[in-house]
Amino acid sequence: MVGVEGGLGALAGKVPSAGVQVDNDIQDDQATDAAFAAVGDAGGTTEAACIAGAEVVTGVGFGPEAEAEAEAEADAAEAEVIGGGASPLRRCVASGLVQTKTLMVRLVVAPDGHLVPDVAERLPGRGFWVTCDRALFQRAIARKVFAKVARRSVIVDGALLDRTVALLEQRCLDAIGLARRAGQVVAGFEKASEALRRGRLGHTRMPNRLVLAACDGGVHGRQAVAALAGTLPVVDMFDAAALGAALGQERAVHAVMAVGGLAERLLVDAARLAGLKGCSPAWTRCGKPGAVDPE
Repeated sequence: MVGVEGGLGALAGKVPSAGVQVDNDIQDDQATDAAFAAVGDAGGTTEAACIAGAEVVTGVGFGPEAEAEAEAEADAAEAEVIGGGASPLRRCVASGLVQTKTLMVRLVVAPDGHLVPDVAERLPGRGFWVTCDRALFQRAIARKVFAKVARRSVIVDGALLDRTVALLEQRCLDAIGLARRAGQVVAGFEKASEALRRGRLGHTRMPNRLVLAACDGGVHGRQAVAALAGTLPVVDMFDAAALGAALGQERAVHAVMAVGGLAERLLVDAARLAGLKGCSPAWTRCGKPGAVDPE
């Protein structure tokens, strides 16, 4: 996957060689097109959205310095940023409320005029922040809020909300997969139960941070693990097949994740996902217990 360093470097204003005349507006437009067309994440996976037959990809495929520059540039152009680029506060374009961006999702207008979700908050250009509330999101689309705020024609696909939900789901599952590869998660009824009883994963000193439970898991197994979880948040928005795929298994019903950046990222994204799915509060069990038995 081609990275986005080139596009972002041009957006940051590369100086042309002496004697060469460059039209900055054309250069910026080409760089933005390149950034939207070729953004990949460091793990080799992508978050893709198909709009009118075109693929728009989001991800985290550039280094910390370029990432910080792009974020600062985007924040500077966003009227919804409250308190400067370093501030976590954003104004919701749908409700006008100011709150932390961890409760919101960012959308941007692609060069072709389509509004696309930027769940990783990496795409260049001005962002439009919306509170992760399903009814509010739908109302913003119905009232053409994005075109009014952008003061330009904006193409809003009818599947925008569903696409945003799908991208957040994949982002959550990606975080779980990364945690597995980093040794920060254990899966299976026995291993999860042991970790919860000990307060940490296996023989490590990493404290537990959250519990993963398949939404179609067996009732008795889920109740047993929930009892051991105590006050730990339970993320149960995925079925056994999806959890299993993220954890390198055919299926997984119970898992425990340790403290760390991936766990915090998952909690934030799972809360966003719950809001856009219409679940309240974020950690309620969105799926009904099914016939899948504990491992």
